[in-house]
Amino acid sequence: MYLSVWSKRLSHALSGRRLSMEREKCNKEGQSPTLYVICLIAIIKIEHMTKLPAYKTMLFLGFCDTCATFIHSFATGIFGLFGIAFCDYPLLIFILGSIGLGSWMGCCITSILLAFIRVCDVDSQSKLKKMFDGWRIYVLLAICGVYFFVATFLTKPVVFNPMSWFFDPNVGKDPSIYISTIHYFNNFSVIICTVLFYGYIAYVYLKESRSIASKQLSKSQISILLQSFFFCFFHVITAIAYIAMEFLSASDFLTLLGLLGWQWSSGSVCIVYLTLNKTIRQAVKKLLCSNVSNSVGLATL
Repeated sequence: MYLSVWSKRLSHALSGRRLSMEREKCNKEGQSPTLYVICLIAIIKIEHMTKLPAYKTMLFLGFCDTCATFIHSFATGIFGLFGIAFCDYPLLIFILGSIGLGSWMGCCITSILLAFIRVCDVDSQSKLKKMFDGWRIYVLLAICGVYFFVATFLTKPVVFNPMSWFFDPNVGKDPSIYISTIHYFNNFSVIICTVLFYGYIAYVYLKESRSIASKQLSKSQISILLQSFFFCFFHVITAIAYIAMEFLSASDFLTLLGLLGWQWSSGSVCIVYLTLNKTIRQAVKKLLCSNVSNSVGLATL
């Protein structure tokens, strides 16, 4: 009895706050792509950064994350604010849902590739690092691009209904026909791979810290561990939530958890870059300061 009452109260609270959250979504998440684009421009501007496989991968990840942000934040906020469902604009929502699914799966495979690059960087003796030398990294990124293309154009899209994005458009047909096998494979893969790869990085650094005299992690190691945690956490939460919604009932809480996890898996990346990645932070600072100096110089002419 008490569980039922608590569940109803939670559902009512989430429903009551849904409209206000949708209104704030466009404004708050709108800051994320702006910061992200600044980070990407800064990476491109610094020549030595674009020569590294990890930063080349970050650029492609940034493209996928930016596409995803326009779907899970801007489109979701507008549709939720005005109560728009799939039946209102089926073609538009179909197209946006295809892009949203493709960008999510593109983010997943690129994040896995980035995690694998980090694992190879940790082990300086690893011969696997040769996989990313020269033209080979472009082949791997091309595979990520093909995966993005296949997920966008050749799989079942997600559609907006009415708070988040689902495979079932709720038009009265059997929900089992909307099950996406490739989406299951993608989500299980991102859960397993990110936990294994970033867990291995944490294990190596913690093992090294115990072998040295101070038994403390360096600032760079702590920074990499924190970056690994945030990259891993939001992707895993989103993947688990969407798998659970397919097998269990899509409650308001689970739906909200999946949507927020998807938003933060994209939006938190630029925040992680600016707070925990010293190289990117300095590049952004240099980019902004040079632009300000140029503006001041033009104003004094």
